[in-house]
Amino acid sequence: MSSACSTSLRVLFGLLSLSGVLFFLGGKHGLPFQAQPQPTVEVVVAHYAEDLGWIPETKALHPEVNFTVYSKGPEVPEGAIRLKNVGRESHTFLHHIVENYDNLADWTVFTQGAKPAWGFRALDSQSGHMCSGVSFDDYLEPFRNGKDFMEIFTVTLRLPEVFHSDRLDMIFFDPNANGTSCPAAGELGWGSWWFDAGHPVHWMQEAQPNAPGPIEFYNEFIANNGTYTDMSLAYANGGRFAASKERLHAHPKEFYQRIIEQLQWTVNPIQGYYMETMWYDLFHPEDLQAENGAICSALEVPKTAMSHREMVAEARKRVKDLKLLSTAYVTAYVTKYE
Repeated sequence: MSSACSTSLRVLFGLLSLSGVLFFLGGKHGLPFQAQPQPTVEVVVAHYAEDLGWIPETKALHPEVNFTVYSKGPEVPEGAIRLKNVGRESHTFLHHIVENYDNLADWTVFTQGAKPAWGFRALDSQSGHMCSGVSFDDYLEPFRNGKDFMEIFTVTLRLPEVFHSDRLDMIFFDPNANGTSCPAAGELGWGSWWFDAGHPVHWMQEAQPNAPGPIEFYNEFIANNGTYTDMSLAYANGGRFAASKERLHAHPKEFYQRIIEQLQWTVNPIQGYYMETMWYDLFHPEDLQAENGAICSALEVPKTAMSHREMVAEARKRVKDLKLLSTAYVTAYVTKYE
């Protein structure tokens, strides 16, 4: 066989092989294969006066991600959108959804302006609100683990008692934690229930007597005229979450506008703290925690709760005795309301 003939046959067989691949990828009708476009990703940042140096750092690693910064601070960063300083981050997040309802990204991450990092310190605007085992990159991955919503639940609120239970790998930094939405240890992954009169959801009810109580607010604005009298709500400290466009379309924009009206009457409305605890339920009307129980298993609710200081001491002992976290965990917790 001549060299020219051999070359021609190789080209022919190559084309046939390629046709087979295209047939396989294109389905039974042999349609030409077309790569699916990557989902669009946007990060919505609620800014006041935080250092935003982490944004260009993140953008350099993820150039495909768009950042939209809304600022309510005295100095608006270059490129940010100025908003009136009302309603806390909840107002900012809902404002973005309403104003962009028909052209939302396929996947939107909502976060406060501080650099995402482990831990929480009360009254510190630079607290990163991240749980052990979780990175901000996790939020930037659309439909992670096949889910259309991502929230790492680090606190559970019990109403009407206003008891709280904190996730242990949020209290203590555990470098070997797996970063699941709920603690891998189930109810043992939570600290004991505590109560502190200094928590905003408690004392602000007296300071803002014309505002609805948390259950009243939940029934009217989250559960759409529900009649619940008690509930346990798992939520992310700091209100960080990510959602698909379809999940954000769980309600018409008029539904969200009603909540905005509850938030825009003052700089620091108690309704803003309510919203931090209710994002999951807002976007999952088919799976309300008030109806089906908290999304994460927690310890049984006691008749009386311990103090926050007692909870931290008890958690430290329990983690050590029961080896609930990896042996590499670091006790670096700062108490919140004392």
